[in-house]
Parts: sequence; C-alpha cells; structure tokens
Amino acid sequence: MFTVRICQKEFSFNAPSMLCDILREKYDKYCVAALVDGRVYDLNKVIDYDCSIEPLDLTTEDGVRIYYRTLKFVFIMAVNRLFPRAEVRFMYSLSRGQYCEIDGADIDIDVVRKIEEEMLSLIKKNIPFTKETVSKQAAAKIYSDCGYDDKTELLRYRPESTAHIYRCNKECNYLYGYMMPSTGYLRGFKLHFHSPGIVIMYPRHELGGQIPDFEQSVKFDKALWRAEEWGKVCGVSNIAELNDAIDSGKLKKLVNMSEIFHEKEISNIADNISADIKNIKIILIAGPSSSGKTTLSRKLQTHLAVRGIRSIPISCDDYFIDRDKLDPAAAADLEHIDRIDLKRFNNDLVNIIAGKEVMLPSYNFEKGKRENGEVVRLGNDDCIIVEGIHGLNETLTQLIPRYNKYKIYISALSHINIDNHTPVSTTTCRLIRRIVRDNKFRGTPIEDTLAMWQSVRRGEFRWIYPYQEEADYIFNSELTYELAVLKKHIMPLIENIDKNSRYFIQVNKIQKIMKYVQSVDDDVVPCTSLLREFIGGSNYV
Repeated sequence: MFTVRICQKEFSFNAPSMLCDILREKYDKYCVAALVDGRVYDLNKVIDYDCSIEPLDLTTEDGVRIYYRTLKFVFIMAVNRLFPRAEVRFMYSLSRGQYCEIDGADIDIDVVRKIEEEMLSLIKKNIPFTKETVSKQAAAKIYSDCGYDDKTELLRYRPESTAHIYRCNKECNYLYGYMMPSTGYLRGFKLHFHSPGIVIMYPRHELGGQIPDFEQSVKFDKALWRAEEWGKVCGVSNIAELNDAIDSGKLKKLVNMSEIFHEKEISNIADNISADIKNIKIILIAGPSSSGKTTLSRKLQTHLAVRGIRSIPISCDDYFIDRDKLDPAAAADLEHIDRIDLKRFNNDLVNIIAGKEVMLPSYNFEKGKRENGEVVRLGNDDCIIVEGIHGLNETLTQLIPRYNKYKIYISALSHINIDNHTPVSTTTCRLIRRIVRDNKFRGTPIEDTLAMWQSVRRGEFRWIYPYQEEADYIFNSELTYELAVLKKHIMPLIENIDKNSRYFIQVNKIQKIMKYVQSVDDDVVPCTSLLREFIGGSNYV
C-alpha cells in the first residue's frame, strides 16, 4: 500500500497505478502531465510509492510545453500522411504561435485545411504514444528509414549510448521531452496560413490556457525571416552544422562572418540616423533581458562618432521615483513604467533638444533616492541615446514628436535548431546568457537567476513585446556560434543543481540542448563582440 497527496488530499492505493489512472479517479480537471515530488512526469508514469502529485494543466508553462510537443507530433503525422515525401521544418515563434514550412508541398489555404482535418481525425482516433529507449545505432536506423537525416546526424554528438523514441501508430519521432498519453488528449489548436508556411496556434499559459488569435507583426516577421536567411548564408542552421563547422576548422570563418554581420547592421542603423540627424534627436533602444542592449548602445555611439555625431547616453533608471514616493502598483512591479518620473524625464529631454544646459539625475539604488548627476548640453547635429525596456512605448517620451525619435528593438533571434522539428527558443538563449553573466559579474547563484526569471518574463510580455512594431529597426543580437562558447560557462552551473531542486526542470531543458553542442574556448571571441558582455573581456562594457 502507498499514499499519494493530490491538492492537499491524501489517497491510498493497494497496487501500482499509472498517473493517468490515479488522476482520472481522484482529480476531476483536465491535465496533461504532473509534478511528482517536484519533478515533471508524463501521465504514463507508474506510481508505486508515497509521493505528492501536482497536476499540470494549460495554465502552467510545463503543461503547455508537453501539450504543444504532442500537437507538433500530430501535425508531423498528418503532413506525412498527406505528403509522404515532404519535410516539415519548424522555424521560429510568431504571434505566440510556431511558424513552420513544408518542403516538398505547395502550401495554400486548402492544403492547410486538409492538414487540419487530418489532425482532427488523428485526435479523434485517440492513438496512444509509446516511449522506447533504444541504442543510438537503432535510433539512427529508425530516423534514416523515416528520412530524418538531421536527427541521424545529431545522434553523432549525443553523449549517451541510448536514445529515446516515441511511437504513435507507424510514426516514430522524438521531440526532446515528454508527450501526453495519446492523441485524444489534445483539446484544441488553430492553423493559420502564412505564406509560404503555416503558423500553429496553441494554448498559452500566460493567457490562462486560451489559444490566441494570429496577429500580424510585419516588422518582427521580417526580422525573423532575415535570421533564417542568415542561417543559410553562413551555412549553420542547426547544432549538428555548428559542430561540423568546429570539427572541420571553419569556426574562425563563422565567428568572423557573425561579427561582421553585426557590425554591418549597426553601421546601417548609424547611416539611417546620420541621414536624418537634423530631425532625429533621441535614439531609444529597448529589448528583453540579456539581448545585449548595453553593448549595442555603446557600439552605436562609436559608429555615430565616426560619422561626426556626438551622442549623450541617458539611463531611464536614473529617473526612478524615490522609493518612499512610489505608489503600491509601481512598487510591486520593478519594471512598471510608473516607477519612472515621466514628467521630469520628458521635460529634461525637451530642454536638452532645445540646446539648454540640463543637470541629469543619478539614482542611488542603496538609498532609493535620486541625486544630482552630470550636466549636459546637446550640440548641433548631436543626439541622445536612451537604453531601457520602455523605449518603444510612446508613453515614455510623450512630449517628444515622433519624427525626433529613432527606435531600435533588440533581441537574440536565434535561428539555430536542435533538428528540423525542434528550434532552440530565443528565450532559452537569453536565459543562458543571463545565467552566465549574473554568475560571473554579479555573483548571483544560478538558483537566484532562475527564481526571478518568471517575473522577468511577465514584465517582457507586459512592457516590451506589445511595442515591437513601433521599432524603426530590429537588431538581431544572436551570434551563430555563441552556444559553443557559452557551453563551458553554463554546464558547471547546471550540473550543480540537485535533481530534487525546484529549478531542476528549468536547467534540464537547457541541458537537453547544450549536451549536443561542441565546446570552444573564449579566445575565439573578439573583444569587440557583443557576446563579451556576458562572458567578460569586452572593450565596450
């Protein structure tokens, strides 16, 4: 006999039972997986010991991840049935959905409807998923037979001697994590035709499990497309190709191409500003955490200086309202725009643009108060550079005419995939950067960075992402080779996390990616690289 605790209630069982059976009997709500003593397990997990069970539904990030992974598997199955010789490639997140293309099939709205109908048919049949552990050689044979050459190639870098495979009817695949027990567990999805591909819309935890509608984001969509095209130009679109570049002695070329590409982009921005410097007086740089805002800001200053344009850097943080004067809402949200003294900020900007001498504030974080800072005056054909998360929000600079502003959105828009079916998310790349930087320069333990990450993400969804389309330029700070450099920095931190830690789930997601990546030394990274902001040795930070 063993006892399980579910939502503060205890239940006794006489024989081993699967999670799905336990929850079906004792829990009356929809769930897709569960935490057992703090670790994620699929619903086929057999329980035969005393434990605590926390059901995972679509309001949880881990629950949505498992749901979406299952949905992708069914999508691939449907495509393979309709177009046996076609190849599905998942590329990037778009409008809170997943954009993918199908090589070998001409996609139009009628084809999208056929795929949707086939998916609904597979869901209705409630076909079970079965998980197997096989040798790497056996997995390579299975993938080769399926035409998944990218998965076969990646297996060469898998450190374990075995590999996991999921089977669903005749389809074999692995999407790097747990699945739901059967296709019938899926509750809903939407397919949106987005030429030349498809966007799969699925439940989002930050929306309470609701499926969002597709929203056009023309500028951001173009930036993501350019990132994919860059992968083709440099010849590295997945981890196996990155490893091959390292093994074949082509890493220096890849590093040089990546760095020159960044410089070219910054030069383009500087040219745009220079061409309209009579009007552009404020450059606003915004983006999510660990995008490289500081390095971009300082590099852009240098590029502008080469063009004879002096720039004055201003930090929004120095305009924080004194801690004892904050209203409760702003005090509770560290990234709330109302933490900034918008009236003084705008008045100072107006006066600076008018050529007046202005004393900037300097925020003392220890005292929680503003103090006097440096005195500045803007010369003819000079400009101000403002770095901060609210830069794209018109509320921040409401007194400044739009034509006086040049807005830059920065993020690490990764185009690297584990394989064709599993992209490495932009969020994961930024989290790796932040863990390394916080530990190296701020003495922050990895657990502390992970503890605040959800709050950081909530702030991004509220204060940054809604304003992406306001940008005049979207700068992709991703460096194609960066995972190889970051590996030796991140892995020791991850390996120190105990399996019983509440953060094990988060670090395990990173480990599943990084274990495939070949490691390289820091000395391949130029001192002018944006990556140096996170590993040290930067000429700019």
